[in-house]
Amino acid sequence: MKKKEEDPEYVGKRMNKQSENGLAWCTLDYRFTYHIEDKDKLKVEERDECLKGMVEGIQKFWKETSLGTLLLMNEEDIAGELEFLAKKFSNDLLTIQIDEDMIHYQCKDERGFDF
Repeated sequence: MKKKEEDPEYVGKRMNKQSENGLAWCTLDYRFTYHIEDKDKLKVEERDECLKGMVEGIQKFWKETSLGTLLLMNEEDIAGELEFLAKKFSNDLLTIQIDEDMIHYQCKDERGFDF
């Protein structure tokens, strides 16, 4: 019996965003897998374009989303955004999979607290 091949995994770089005084911050760690439906039909360039689009899409989301908005989001919200990108950059031959279990999102806002 042939063992089922595991889908490849991409592990993203940690992304950080913080206020000037460092009292408010968010970090995101993520990974995703991708499944190639037919390796004989999918060209390497097509695979790379899908994966590049996903990574750049995540980076763009992070860069363009304000710290204030990120502080209002939870891990489920972030997962929804990244799942949307996964669908956007998947196609008939390559499916990107990311879910809440593949995301680690933390944020903290200590601005306005008197210690």
